[in-house]
Amino acid sequence: MFSFKYNEVSPPSFLKITGVDQYLLPEIEHYETSVTGSYGDVDGGVRFGKKVFTVHYIIQLDKAHNDTEYIDSMALWLMGNDNKVSKLQLDDSGEYYMARVSDATDFSDAILYGSGTITFTASNPRRYASKETSVNLATSGSTTVNYTGYIPALPIITVVCPSGTTGVKIENAATGDYVLVSGTLTGTLTIDNNKKFVALGNEKRMDLLDINSDWITLLLGSQKINVTVTGKAVTSITMKYTITK
Repeated sequence: MFSFKYNEVSPPSFLKITGVDQYLLPEIEHYETSVTGSYGDVDGGVRFGKKVFTVHYIIQLDKAHNDTEYIDSMALWLMGNDNKVSKLQLDDSGEYYMARVSDATDFSDAILYGSGTITFTASNPRRYASKETSVNLATSGSTTVNYTGYIPALPIITVVCPSGTTGVKIENAATGDYVLVSGTLTGTLTIDNNKKFVALGNEKRMDLLDINSDWITLLLGSQKINVTVTGKAVTSITMKYTITK
């Protein structure tokens, strides 16, 4: 039995999912460069493309069924969020892809033969956790963070600073990446490593960011997040991120 949802809605009750075909990895495009006089090519790396899911289903209809009603119900479900990219959930884990319908068996044929397929395409091949992870970091010293995603995460860090805090440095010891913010930091300091900005309260304050700072990335496995504060000790530090695979 498959726990399957599209746009956070289960399939119509008459449709039973029997299987989902998918490749382990998304499409992979290799880049190579030919150099005159050399043997072979120079490897230029890879690019990960879309991921495709083929969903197999059977239909269980009432004996006195109305084809039009079933077709309308199926079409409404497959439209998702007005044909926009929508959440595609394949099981009970709550993890999801962002996908849209790219092909489907003619539903009249599916009614006739009792089965069919639907193809969903995720242009972005990442799989996301259903909930954001929140970690309270030590306000001074190190905190070990265990990140379980295969794809690096760019966390949002919130620091509550009392009057008298003049500097906050947060570093991932595993990568050497750090963010250093200096100045009058009274209030709530936000370091958004994903959108790459620093804010104090509701105002963006890129002038507070040290020019040598790198945005912090979380990698698969355990890593120590180091915190150094100058001036008055901060009240709290929270790191939030979404596990991505």
